Amino acid sequence: MTQPPQQNWEPLPQNWPQMQYGQYPPQNYGYPPRRRSPLPWLLTIGSVLVVGLVVTLVLVLNSGTDTDSPQGVAEGVVDAINGNDYDDLVPLSCPGYQSTMKKMVAEIDEGLTGANRMSFAAELVGVDVSDASDASAVVHIRLTVTSGPTDVGDSEVVVVRLESHDDEWCIDQFG
Repeated sequence: MTQPPQQNWEPLPQNWPQMQYGQYPPQNYGYPPRRRSPLPWLLTIGSVLVVGLVVTLVLVLNSGTDTDSPQGVAEGVVDAINGNDYDDLVPLSCPGYQSTMKKMVAEIDEGLTGANRMSFAAELVGVDVSDASDASAVVHIRLTVTSGPTDVGDSEVVVVRLESHDDEWCIDQFG
């Protein structure tokens, strides 16, 4: 007579809950719960950072001077002067005035690097639109010349004539 093969059944753990008819055993079967992976959180945070960076770059790169209005060009002139970005005045100039503006910018750059240093500060006083193609901007410019330990300052109100060419406003005359 042969004996049936022995089955290797492990006894249930001591803390195994008593189940009623129709109940299912717990999913972890007496083992501690599995630790969740941090990968979904890291991917979510990384995605939010990438989207934020892209939005910031789009806003920064598209925040050029508004040449659709005389006010935008006048503000561009003031921003160029206050930011010491005098080369930015050339693209704001009308095609027939760009060579004159380049000469003015070269003279300003020469004054900025010479023995007597110049610095400018500008403030937009107002914009007057006379008709659909002509306008003028009044800009208050303060010039400071540094010569050794002393500073000499001067202030002047400059009228910048603006014209509309091909639905874009530009500088027609400076000063």
